[in-house]
Amino acid sequence: MNGILKERIGDRVGALKISWRRASLEAGLEAGFIQDVITGRSKDPSEDALASLAAVLKCSPAYLIGQTDEVNGQDDSASGELQ
Repeated sequence: MNGILKERIGDRVGALKISWRRASLEAGLEAGFIQDVITGRSKDPSEDALASLAAVLKCSPAYLIGQTDEVNGQDDSASGELQ
């Protein structure tokens, strides 16, 4: 899970053009939360933390952990085809 989680967090913060710190803080998490996940310091983030982060990153927690490839949020490249 952690490899895909790292990749998808990176993709979403890049797409939204926000910093790791800003996304973490907006999710109500420690400022270094994303850095800890990316560097491997945090290997198993809680479901609540992932849900909060997913809301800020405009995607679903299932997308972040690789259970689905559907972003299920306001994707910057959305073409109006989401239901």
